[in-house]
Amino acid sequence: MKKYIALVLSALLVVSMMAGCNSDTTPTDPMETTPTGSQEEVSYVYGTARLTWAQFWANEDITYDASVAFDVVNENTDTEGVTDLGGFDAVTRATHKHGVYRGSAHYSSLLHAVDEAGNEVSVHLEDMTDAADVEDMYGVESVFYGLADGTYCLSQPEGEATAYTVTGVEIVGYKAWPVKVPADQAGAAAEAINFTKDASVTEETSLLKTVTVVDGQVTASAAAAANGTAVEYNGEVSVSYNDKYGDYIFVQLSDCPEDWGMNLLGATYAYYGDVNPAEDTSAEPVATYGTKYAADTWWKSGGKLLQFGINTSYRHGAAEQFGYWQITIMAAGYDNYTVTVLALPAYESDITASLGEDNATLTISGVAEADWANTTVAVDGTVVENMEGGTAVLAEQTIGAHTVTVSIDGYRENTLEVIAMSDLTAEDITLEGNVLEVNGDLQNYLSNITGIAVGETTLSGSDLGTTVFGEDGAINFAAEIAGKRGATTVVFPNGSTESYMLIITAAGYPNVVLTTEVAG
Repeated sequence: MKKYIALVLSALLVVSMMAGCNSDTTPTDPMETTPTGSQEEVSYVYGTARLTWAQFWANEDITYDASVAFDVVNENTDTEGVTDLGGFDAVTRATHKHGVYRGSAHYSSLLHAVDEAGNEVSVHLEDMTDAADVEDMYGVESVFYGLADGTYCLSQPEGEATAYTVTGVEIVGYKAWPVKVPADQAGAAAEAINFTKDASVTEETSLLKTVTVVDGQVTASAAAAANGTAVEYNGEVSVSYNDKYGDYIFVQLSDCPEDWGMNLLGATYAYYGDVNPAEDTSAEPVATYGTKYAADTWWKSGGKLLQFGINTSYRHGAAEQFGYWQITIMAAGYDNYTVTVLALPAYESDITASLGEDNATLTISGVAEADWANTTVAVDGTVVENMEGGTAVLAEQTIGAHTVTVSIDGYRENTLEVIAMSDLTAEDITLEGNVLEVNGDLQNYLSNITGIAVGETTLSGSDLGTTVFGEDGAINFAAEIAGKRGATTVVFPNGSTESYMLIITAAGYPNVVLTTEVAG
């Protein structure tokens, strides 16, 4: 059985003392200097290394306000009991649902476990043996085994072994970043950062880092320029908002090239305030943050989506960060790709919309009188004219739900719903011979169905009406409702050979309870 574990993200991050720090000096990259009194050329070896978040981001121009401690935790938990892990990067939160496996190709995972006697052990997942199936290898309370020579595996090996139960997983960094290391430090690097020589890594390798290991101290340079395939993305970039995790901005790129998403490494987030960096290329960011885990910037393989999150409410100087953000996306084998988005604050007061009993009089409340000059109202995408004083008389609206969009300059859009009510009663909606009949517009009724319960099963999904019923209202006894991850719900398990009770709700119409007939 596949198990998904709660992610325990590392809150460690060491940053360079750049703009925003309480220092006016910039540390010198140690890889760009030569030893004092020596002009000898350094000889390097190339390969991959395991780098923690702190080691990776230390020289990547990450900025912060030193008054905000890295390990400060936002005390506000979400509905899953998860908290934001601090103010040091643009995205610090990852949920149970994301799953460790999404980042397994690039990220280093540290498993913590305990044996039957209570002895604790921690092991890097990439160091374990017999770990062929990434998706199955994780899970709190899953069992792996330790051999006498210190190796670990997930299935019972031959010979004597100790069973350990996983108590948690910590995502600690990158497991195999391309690096070059001074040749005389290769041994120390192998011990400290799991350095492994790799002939495929050269001076031209994309995002190569130069790493030194002196007296056990690891220092990684800034990554070299991205050197890969140019990204060809012409899809939609959408921005939505959610206050579930603070003031959370959700950015989504749809219909992405699959290989690009599958090789996602992470992203940096640069905040520019009121300046649009896409128009002013000389603009300097107010602050720059780096992601530390794939679940913050992650690939949803089922839908070819790249999804990014920015929590503006617990950041640089603890101030809200509305304005322009530039996201730089890193993917193995590809050039870096930038996306610029505008994050807007919510309006100061709650905005509501209502439709009068005539199904025509629209009233918008909550917009200050002084703001009406900079406000646009649209119903189902059509702009409403003469919205003076917050009220306008429209043409009578069709029965059902209608989307009202209120746009005020400088603030995020407010999307509301109003419902035009029918004067039908439940007796006007019947099921005769397993055919739905509505005294009115059948297709409009079907399109406004919001819920159907069949016996003890409550269906969920979109287009319920047109899935369960045909255009003529006839019940589709072969109907199936698509669910998440390929799962489906069979609406009528025994087809037309059984009688079913249906409870139907539809926007603008009365709720009805109907019963199907057994086919003769």
